[in-house]
Amino acid sequence: MSPIRGWRWVVDGNDYEVYRNICFDHNFPINDGEGLMHEDHVNSTVKESVLTNNRGNAYLSIYQTAGIDGLLVEGNEIRPDRSASGEPAIHVTANRTNDPFPCRNVRILNNTVSGRGILIDGSKEESSGNIIKGNKAVGKPFGKEGYVIRNMANAKVEDNEGFTVDNTPWMSPEERRKAREQKK
Repeated sequence: MSPIRGWRWVVDGNDYEVYRNICFDHNFPINDGEGLMHEDHVNSTVKESVLTNNRGNAYLSIYQTAGIDGLLVEGNEIRPDRSASGEPAIHVTANRTNDPFPCRNVRILNNTVSGRGILIDGSKEESSGNIIKGNKAVGKPFGKEGYVIRNMANAKVEDNEGFTVDNTPWMSPEERRKAREQKK
């Protein structure tokens, strides 16, 4: 699928099928089969945008942006196939590899997902007004952990079906390394 760019965009009512390429050895699927995706390039942000009523076999991804203020993700049916990477079916991140950014006014409502779950991610101090509500996990989850809502942006999480909730805040690579060392 083509990437989404800019502010105040609406992506509504699409049916899509995405298939991953296979490496030369024919054993490893390459993670090049994105679904509907807004990917960070040149300090991009998301503002007052909408992803609604889409159906597909690859994730919805707002990936590593420099901030989000106003996003509605509602009524989508996202069922990634088994060759998908470990990405959640719905992936909303207001961060880059080393820096978190504000994630505000994101509503992830009434979606049906399979595969892994839902992720919302942003600066712990600057994220607010986010809600994850009325979503449903269906089918057998990929991996041992089951369906998870990873809430790393202070979202209010309620009335979701079939998920566990992980409220661990976003951490930089250095913070993650220190946390692993402390567990030893």
